[in-house]
Formats: sequence, C-alpha cells, structure tokens
Amino acid sequence: MTVQQTRRVRCRHASAADQPALATMLTDPATLGALPDAAGASGTAAAPPAVWQQTAAIRVIESVATGRVIGACRLYDVDPRAGSGWFDVHGVAEHQGGGRIAEGCLCHLEWAFAHWDLRWLYAHVLEPNWPAFASIVRHLAPEVHLGILRERVIHAGAPCDVHVLGISREVWLASPARRRLMRRLDDPGPA
Repeated sequence: MTVQQTRRVRCRHASAADQPALATMLTDPATLGALPDAAGASGTAAAPPAVWQQTAAIRVIESVATGRVIGACRLYDVDPRAGSGWFDVHGVAEHQGGGRIAEGCLCHLEWAFAHWDLRWLYAHVLEPNWPAFASIVRHLAPEVHLGILRERVIHAGAPCDVHVLGISREVWLASPARRRLMRRLDDPGPA
C-alpha cells in the first residue's frame, strides 16, 4: 500500500506539487526541521542541503479534513547489506502535539517495513523535539529508546542532547501502536 489513510491523515509519496509546502515546512525554524548545509543555507526539497542527499523516499502527511500537507517523513541512509535505515519526521508547527504527525509517522514506519527489506530503523531526535516523540515511544516499546547522546549537537547556539531511537521489524510488528494503526487503516471512517 503506497497511500495510507486514517480518519485524520493520509501518508503518501511526495510529488512535485508538494514542493512549496515542503520548502515552507523545512525552512520554518518553528518546525526545528531545517538543517543547514555547509554554506549555512536551509535548502529545499528541489535543492536539498547535503543532509538530504542520501534520501531514499520522502512521504508527506496530509490532513484528510483540509488536504493540506502538515508533515513529512523521510527514509534515508538505507544499507541493504545491514538491513537498516534511518528515518526522520517533520511537522508544521500548528499541528505538532495533536497526534496527527505521530499518526503519519506510524504510517511511514508501516510503509518502510512493508516495502524495504529492513531489520532495523533508527532515528535521531533533538531534545526540544523529544516530548513529541516520547508518546510514540510509549506506544511502541520502552526498548525503542536506545539512549541519549549528551550535548551532541549545537542547536540554537547551545549544546543539545540527541535521543537515539531504534526499532526492529519484530518489535514494530508486535507493537500495540501498529495494531491500533492497522485498525485505523482498515476502517478510516469519516474525517
């Protein structure tokens, strides 16, 4: 399934028509999603910063009610020999904390494990973004939170911790979060 839809969100591959929404979201400091390249520019999906060059797929999260792009997920640094890859999630500031971005992230995990021969998916989460991810981790399994890299990056001019997440295919398939998601995908109902 390349498009997944629940009552609240639709997760699908990004298209050229999504470029303006992605560029706006990924350069908005409020999303904490814009990562500068070596020259200090934010870049866009069409002219990405260096960090986006290893991207295997970009999927957008749309609001079913409005049809508006409210988030994006990326699969990158896929290593077929190791059976691992990395993912990240970005959300429009006004939709953070409402559960829609988290629901889109779960759709992205389902898609990645279903369409790629991956045993593990990993993510780095900056400390300011951790509260949004903590709820996802609670619904998956405590062991998904692998640890914290203390003061690993500079964010907003100050040292910032980075949380490391890792989820195996087996943990994902057995998680209560996936069971709930599958029920929502089977019966999305009205928005």
